[in-house]
Amino acid sequence: MCGIAGILTSGGSSRCQTRDVLLQMRAALNHRGPDGQGFWDDGEVGIALAHTRLAILDLSAAGHQPMVSPNGRYVLSFNGEIYNSVEVRLALERERRVDWRGHSDTEVLLRAIQEWGLERALKKSVGMFAVAVWDQEGRQLSLARDRFGEKPLLYGRLGGDIVFASELRAIEQHPAYERKIDLQAMELFFRRGYIPAPLSAVEGIRKVLPGQILRFSSEVGELDPARTIYWNLDHAVGRARSTDVRGGFIESRNQIRRLLERAIRGQLHADVPVGVLLSGGIDSSLVAAIAQGVSLSSVRTFTIGFDEAGFDEGHQARALAKQLGTEHQDLYLDATSVRDLVPELAATYDEPFADPSALPTLLLSRLVRGYVTVALSGDGGDESFCGYQRYLGSRVRQMWVMNRALGGFPSRSLFRSMGIAESVLSSARREKLRRLSALLDAEVSNNFESFYTWYTAKWLRSPIQSGGGPLPATAGPPLAGIDFERRMMALDTASYLPDDILVKVDRAAMSVGLETRAPFLDHRLVEFAWGLPLHYLRTADKGKLILRDLLDELVGGRLSRLPKKGFSAPIATWLRGPLRDWAEDLLAVGRLDDHGWLDSAEVRRRWQEHLSGTVDWSESLWGVLMLNSWASK
Repeated sequence: MCGIAGILTSGGSSRCQTRDVLLQMRAALNHRGPDGQGFWDDGEVGIALAHTRLAILDLSAAGHQPMVSPNGRYVLSFNGEIYNSVEVRLALERERRVDWRGHSDTEVLLRAIQEWGLERALKKSVGMFAVAVWDQEGRQLSLARDRFGEKPLLYGRLGGDIVFASELRAIEQHPAYERKIDLQAMELFFRRGYIPAPLSAVEGIRKVLPGQILRFSSEVGELDPARTIYWNLDHAVGRARSTDVRGGFIESRNQIRRLLERAIRGQLHADVPVGVLLSGGIDSSLVAAIAQGVSLSSVRTFTIGFDEAGFDEGHQARALAKQLGTEHQDLYLDATSVRDLVPELAATYDEPFADPSALPTLLLSRLVRGYVTVALSGDGGDESFCGYQRYLGSRVRQMWVMNRALGGFPSRSLFRSMGIAESVLSSARREKLRRLSALLDAEVSNNFESFYTWYTAKWLRSPIQSGGGPLPATAGPPLAGIDFERRMMALDTASYLPDDILVKVDRAAMSVGLETRAPFLDHRLVEFAWGLPLHYLRTADKGKLILRDLLDELVGGRLSRLPKKGFSAPIATWLRGPLRDWAEDLLAVGRLDDHGWLDSAEVRRRWQEHLSGTVDWSESLWGVLMLNSWASK
């Protein structure tokens, strides 16, 4: 895993100027690649690529990037891992004799691009990646991202240049960069707690979508590139649904085990130490159990815990590690660690990011990096195997049915029709009625994605007072013809997974040069899961049914029967305790008014009610805190 950056100029900058800027951009990514730096340019055309290396496979100079193809046509700057590089290598050798310089997956991918073209090479690759490819013959720059968005890639037009990088902090080094906050992105941030692709926090800077290839001509012109989707969930679901599941529940469970074993074997392959992030939940427990079973030596496992019992799964993780015989390390997040870590979040995450579990993730990454360079996680299991509570039971489905039936009800009349004066209600009850009012809104009732946004919203009414405009379209798969639970899972896979879960892990881990890998995001496993009958995945009140059964087979039934807690943090308590002074400073009226578009009175009201214990406003306040912390850096 590494950092990549580049500039395609229109001729307005000299070669020296471009080089100087790109070297500054590369320096901003050194944390992503502490093992080496590379640079390549063609001053005549106006293209320059840079790379910082975290060496995982082939630690020799043969893996140095940017890398030029044997025929001299393609130049590659690559961040990520190709887990099936041995298979791809053999496929290339069957077609013609290949003289390899080393055994890095980068060299294999580059040779595949030379022989098959970029799109076919990516389709044949199993892995996580963000790639930049310069075609010297076609004078074309291609940017691409893996199927689920595990690796980040941003781009924009600054002055006369097309600029791209793994993180926004690198793009900020360009002299034409201007931090102008995108208010439409902020509207979505306050609803979701993250900024969904293709948007970023800054106007004019965009994110490459998962499964997408962008192509820019050396005739820079407009920013809008040619776009190709080489993989998306909709196509995968279509293929899966057209395939009969043979053999019933037990055979499906056994096939999942085989697919997971194949994925984990591939992801354990490295020339550096590898471990497993073990939360004590179903998904990470399966990864740890299978990794221990297929490894020749004991696997290292790592857990973060909390003093607050309702959030702690550390005891479950320790018990499983002891049962499996792994070499286990754990660490507890205390008040001192919280106070020390929270000011670092804005710099680590590079744009407003309001998932509170970023705190324990950052601390865990620092613990793990002291022992290994690569860590496997259980991320991705919830979205494919019906793991979140919002997928379960009839309550949420009944809400959807109700708003479809009552969508024409004039929501503004809700309070009047119930004979209630809004002003006499407590804040908590007023917020509940506002949510019900929004649920009955006709716009929500006719659009499932709007319903999803309403149901998962952190702020029902955005604290942005003006200037945001209509909400822009964001990435999301077509949802026709699939059931309620699958619709929720599809939207989570398209946005919540890449823009929250994977961002959280990537930025925290890469801040200390740790590579994380997610076996549940092997696309072959995901596609198989989407072909399973829904009753294999959930009952009325329990998700991941087939994974629980597999875990029961591997380690016994006690762990598989435990309720899901999720990887979260006790933010409500911390804001009234160790983080109170830090929050008070960021939520001061003067700090809130600095933006000119935040409703400071509403924010302050919520803060005071939270401190008094009247209402738990921690979720909505955390977004304001993260925005102000980022804006101040």
